[in-house]
Amino acid sequence: HTAEAVAVPDAIQALVQSAGTAHPGLATGAAVTGLVMTAGVGVLQKGLTPAGIANAFALGTLLYGAFGAGGFSLLCLYFLFGTAVTKVKLEQKQKEGIAEARSGRRGPGSVWGSGSAGAFCAVAALATGDYSLWQVTKVKLEQKQKEGIAEARSGRRGPGSVWGSGSAGAFCAVAALATGDYSLWQ
Repeated sequence: HTAEAVAVPDAIQALVQSAGTAHPGLATGAAVTGLVMTAGVGVLQKGLTPAGIANAFALGTLLYGAFGAGGFSLLCLYFLFGTAVTKVKLEQKQKEGIAEARSGRRGPGSVWGSGSAGAFCAVAALATGDYSLWQVTKVKLEQKQKEGIAEARSGRRGPGSVWGSGSAGAFCAVAALATGDYSLWQ
């Protein structure tokens, strides 16, 4: 018997090729995020509410679309670590009345509170096409300096870092005020 070649549809080939690039775009981001979330649905359901899962899909799509597997991997690790930390001594925290609501499952406010800086940088990078400007790392500074493309700020963080951890509270406060639904953003 001879093995017959299986034709892989062009769309799937394009998706696989795009997934390995540094800036694959939103369609690839949505596809990869959907696959990863489907594979990890059990973990997601333990750490997020249904609305939190839907919002995490949007955040994952943005980050993968703009920054590829590297940015998306950081998001996944952050979620796994945060979920694990929340569960530490949960019963004791519940008895003391200091535990997270919903047994530690996070909703949209937590997703965007933690991810708004990354989402802002992803949207800005996708909108401008300038991905290096919105990365908030010093890792490649020496390489950029050697190539003569380092910014005059010598490795100080880019505009994305302005939206650091303080943006989380600001985003939740503005969203709560805008919607009038304060419970959603807790």
